Amino acid sequence: MQINIINDANKPLIYHIMQDIPKPVRKIGTSHISLRGVLPSEKNNTINTFESSLERDYLKILEFDNLVHEYVEQPIEILYKDGEFERRYTPDVLIYYREDLKSSSEYSPLLVEVKYRNDIKENWAELKPKFKAAISYAKQKGWRFKVLTEREIRTTYLENVKFLLPFKKKKIVDSNDSILLLDWIKKLDITTPDEILAAAARDRYKQAELLYSLWILVALEMIGCDLFIPLTMKSEIWAK
Repeated sequence: MQINIINDANKPLIYHIMQDIPKPVRKIGTSHISLRGVLPSEKNNTINTFESSLERDYLKILEFDNLVHEYVEQPIEILYKDGEFERRYTPDVLIYYREDLKSSSEYSPLLVEVKYRNDIKENWAELKPKFKAAISYAKQKGWRFKVLTEREIRTTYLENVKFLLPFKKKKIVDSNDSILLLDWIKKLDITTPDEILAAAARDRYKQAELLYSLWILVALEMIGCDLFIPLTMKSEIWAK
């Protein structure tokens, strides 16, 4: 099996934490079959394109994930042998993790293919050599390769991400509200949004303002919670 990157030396690169990140190599076409669209990315400072609603959902997860520094769509083309034929394969996303966080500094770059399970099942004979080529290529580069389906992507975590991502993009929270909320959370230790609003204010309009600030703090990871279970007013939250 022959695996190499096509025209790698001639493609423009962008600088990323002591290493180069390739720009996308494949343009998104048009089709009446797949859902196609664009998604603005503050993390990449660009406009991302997606070819399916599943890929769109995964891009939202990457945009929200604090461990992800940057990601590139359709980053490389891999040449591989399929019997007597030489073919090309372009994975969906290449992810680079932050190096300034201990929790992510050991994560090697991750090459990802996003596919529906039925698609994999129906087209396994065609996809298998592509995935084998990607595994070999990623290993040569010191990366990892994964195939993610709706089972891994469309979870409770995704629903929480969809809710919190608009709050995360706000980035700025009222300093007085922030101090008030964090002080009360430290006093109450493990609490809930309902409990902390009742403790911090009696006026319902002020409570509404505090709730807005609270979700920003949760999205910015200044307030902790378990995002793998449904996020409600009864969810446990704590100071981080």
